[in-house]
Amino acid sequence: MKKLQEMASSPENTLKKLLSEIILEQDDSLEFITDAKKFGISTLYRYEAEDDELEDLYTEYQQEIESLIQNHIGQMEEILSRSPNQIHSMVWWAMDYTLSGIYNIVKEG
Repeated sequence: MKKLQEMASSPENTLKKLLSEIILEQDDSLEFITDAKKFGISTLYRYEAEDDELEDLYTEYQQEIESLIQNHIGQMEEILSRSPNQIHSMVWWAMDYTLSGIYNIVKEG
């Protein structure tokens, strides 16, 4: 959990910091991150997130999200072609991708 705390206290405003803060707020952080990795964070939060919240997240982290997408454009083209709301899909995908990296860091440490 020390690695999560370090990421959450980072001075940079990134998806990694945001997700680390969310994970640490949970009663069982390890169970939450494991479930989020297994099922996707959108599965755990989809019914709690309002449309405007997702759009605010996109606006706040737009540069980071778009950079991730550019690095994985082949994977994203398929996802976006099936999506009724591309911004929401991009946010969920970027959060899942970032969470996967956090999961790997936590499991190693």
